[in-house]
Amino acid sequence: MEKRFFTWALAAALCAGGALTSCSDDDTTPGGGNGNDGTTTPGTSKYVIAAKADEGTYLVTSESLDEGTVSVLGNGTEAIGASYWVFYGQDYLFGLQYNDGNAGTGASYVLNATTGKVKEAREYTFNRVTTYGTWGDNVITSSTNDGSQEKDAQGNYAKYLQFNYLNVHSGNTTTGKRIAENFLGNGEIVSFAGFVEANGKLYTSVVPMGMSHYGVNTFPEKV
Repeated sequence: MEKRFFTWALAAALCAGGALTSCSDDDTTPGGGNGNDGTTTPGTSKYVIAAKADEGTYLVTSESLDEGTVSVLGNGTEAIGASYWVFYGQDYLFGLQYNDGNAGTGASYVLNATTGKVKEAREYTFNRVTTYGTWGDNVITSSTNDGSQEKDAQGNYAKYLQFNYLNVHSGNTTTGKRIAENFLGNGEIVSFAGFVEANGKLYTSVVPMGMSHYGVNTFPEKV
């Protein structure tokens, strides 16, 4: 099964960069089974820089971050203008675009060892994203949004935590939700800030966001 290794760091004020290494370990899946056309070969290692040039965003490979220069001309792979870059284990780099509150878009990237360039593996569409992390075979995102099911007598809808699960292997996107009202028992809606997977469990920080109109009407004793 093929593996590609990423490590991300800040390379410059406007450029995020890091090392991307690929290796192969008896891959028997036709086409690589991972969106890179089976072209990743052992021992390929490159630094990757996410950089803006004019109106575009490009992923540029380099042999070093300590010396020399790189250019997007003839070298860069055009990428989405991601709001967030997410590292999935040692396999994929995900770019997630916020889209100003509308549905989010994203893509995953791998290293093509034959050309020495980064290439897009898969595209994703999902509910808007305000925080993210990894869980199992997925990059996950969440945001707190208006619901369309539960409402109070005045017609105010309850707010929900909406989750997206972006499967790194299949490219499928699945969703989930949980009511965000009175999450902590104090009547407030909440949001999450970051996800960290450790020891088979998922950890996050809960961020109280005050009471919604639905919360005020439904839990008046908590106002």
